[in-house]
Amino acid sequence: MTALAQNSLDNNYVPSGRYRKYPVAAYTVIFRGAGVMLNASGYLIPASDTSGGISRGVSRDEVDNNPGSAGDLECEVDIGGCEVVVNFGTQSALTQANVGDKVFWKDDQTVELAGTSANDIFAGTIERIGDAYGANLTSKCLIRCATPGEVAAN
Repeated sequence: MTALAQNSLDNNYVPSGRYRKYPVAAYTVIFRGAGVMLNASGYLIPASDTSGGISRGVSRDEVDNNPGSAGDLECEVDIGGCEVVVNFGTQSALTQANVGDKVFWKDDQTVELAGTSANDIFAGTIERIGDAYGANLTSKCLIRCATPGEVAAN
C-alpha cells in the first residue's frame, strides 16, 4: 500500500470522543483520516515506519503545512483509542486468528504485524477482519488505535 493522497475519514471510523491538537511538522501534509505520529522533534507527521516516531491516533483534520515552518499549523487528533479500518501489509493474508494481534504502522493507512517493519511503531490492536461492509477479508482490518503511552506488550 501507499500513503494517503486524499482525505479518508468515513464510515470506517468510530470516534473515541477524546481529541487533542498537535503542532504539525514543517513541509508536511496530513490528510483527514490518516494515522499520525510525533516525529523525534515532537511535531505531528503522517504515520510511517520511521525511527523515533510515537503514534498518536487518527487525524480529524486535513492540514497542509507545505510550505510552512514547524508548528505554524495544528491538527486535531483522535487520541482516545478510536477504531478505524486500515489496509493490512502484504506479508500475509489476514485470518480470524489475527484478531487481538498488535499491529504497527507501515504508512498512514497501512499496518503490519510485529517484526515485519524496521521500527515497529505501535498502531493498535486488530479488533475485526475486513471493512465496515464485511468485505476485503484478507487485506483490511479494523484496529483500535493505541492511546498515548500505550505499549505493544501482551
